[in-house]
Amino acid sequence: MTTPRSQDPLDTLLQELGPADPPAGFTDSVLAQVARTSIQPTHTRRVANVIRFGSGGIAMNISKKAMWGLAAAAALILAVFVVRGFPVVDRGTEGAIGAAKKYQAAQMSANDVVTGDVSTQEFLQSETYDRLIKDPEAVAMLSNTELRNALQQKAFADAVRNDAVRASLQNGLMVRIFSDALARTALEDALQKNLSGAELAARLNGNAALHPALKADLKNMLADANMRAALSNDAFHSSLANVGVRQALANAQMSAALSNRNFVAALGHQGFSSALRTPQFQSALSSR
Repeated sequence: MTTPRSQDPLDTLLQELGPADPPAGFTDSVLAQVARTSIQPTHTRRVANVIRFGSGGIAMNISKKAMWGLAAAAALILAVFVVRGFPVVDRGTEGAIGAAKKYQAAQMSANDVVTGDVSTQEFLQSETYDRLIKDPEAVAMLSNTELRNALQQKAFADAVRNDAVRASLQNGLMVRIFSDALARTALEDALQKNLSGAELAARLNGNAALHPALKADLKNMLADANMRAALSNDAFHSSLANVGVRQALANAQMSAALSNRNFVAALGHQGFSSALRTPQFQSALSSR
């Protein structure tokens, strides 16, 4: 038994539409057509009920034919929305708000990127930094480009924090050994082979070309475990191999500043070396 087809025009319209997708641009075409449609007064004898708009108190007479036309158009639009889905609001005020939210989200994402080590910022905002940058002796030493570049390597700064290492830098022991090619070769040989005190002494005693004073310096320096650890560090070793660093350390005022209490306190801060590379620190140095 077949079900009789409904005589209701709206039912018939929806059934005939079926589940198939409408052609491309169909929705926009219908919306544009409705937007251009205007209701014209009719002069037929049969007039539909009067529809009153409560907001403005305006009354308008609409013919039955016009009413059916609007209903059919509305039903068609609704059917299209059901099949294709309702469009996303991206116009008018809602669109502006949506765009603002997207822009805000993008801005927040950019600001969420970490711009530098946290310890660096902690140091730059600390009292240790404030005292350091106001100390003329410390500022004069850190204004030396070669020495500042060496201290930007944390391994070098950590080594300099040791009292024995600082003392050997101040009394010129390191500068003398690294400035003499034979002494530096003997040092590197001792470190590479991890020679004991007796082995080092035997090796140095057999080196007739090496100055006796430098032999004594090497023995004394390598007898200290802290000195051995510092010299075995590539960053510390390569910094002292730099002639510019040795020239800075040979300066009496520079070497004396290594014991500056504000400088020593700064060496103990985790973010000191990285802070030396920041524009803020360099700008503060240049303004002193």
